[in-house]
Amino acid sequence: MRASIINIQSYIFYLIPISLLTGPFLPDLFLSIVSIIFVIISIKERTWKYYKNNFFLIFVIFYLILIIVSLKAEFKINSIENSFFYFRFGIFSLTTWFLINEKVNFIRNFTIIFLITFLLALFDGYFQYFYNSN
Repeated sequence: MRASIINIQSYIFYLIPISLLTGPFLPDLFLSIVSIIFVIISIKERTWKYYKNNFFLIFVIFYLILIIVSLKAEFKINSIENSFFYFRFGIFSLTTWFLINEKVNFIRNFTIIFLITFLLALFDGYFQYFYNSN
């Protein structure tokens, strides 16, 4: 059961570069899904090693500073709205670390998918530039 959940999590992670071509909604959705899966797994298995490191501590301090500054801003609602869900990026970095540890070929597979996506976007950009059509 755990292995299949981690496989699903890694497949969703692999979709992030491809979804970047569609706009901001899908990458944010996939980022949130893999982060939620990671939080559930880490709480269920009590793997606190990912949370107990200096980089995550610095991120938490930075996040708290963002929230405090947002509360002191002139337009509080707009400011807090932009910074409140920023914590998902810190959890996402821990998710990446978790998947690198759990999946043997994770970096290789992600690199291949990223390069294919990059080349596809590059080819599409050149095609649009030279032929003036999408």
